[in-house]
Amino acid sequence: MDMKKVVIYLLVHDMDGDNSWWSDVSAHTSHESAFNEMVSQWSQAVEDYEYFGSGHGDDDECVCTISSATIRMFDEMDHWRIEVHAIEVPGEN
Repeated sequence: MDMKKVVIYLLVHDMDGDNSWWSDVSAHTSHESAFNEMVSQWSQAVEDYEYFGSGHGDDDECVCTISSATIRMFDEMDHWRIEVHAIEVPGEN
């Protein structure tokens, strides 16, 4: 069976808080799709945290780049990253 290489983009979202910790992963076929989903989730989290409407400590952080995003506020942290993986899948015969 012929195999072909396919590139996938995994959006990994880690959340660490006082009372919980979890991760979520979604697979995308393009960086643009993974990036758009990351920005959407990050923007919603900024709104949910009311990040720009409250005071901040020295360790607080709110940043979004082309490959990762982070919100850290007090003891809560959300972090997103885009991982690129080349995998082999069965090709057409």
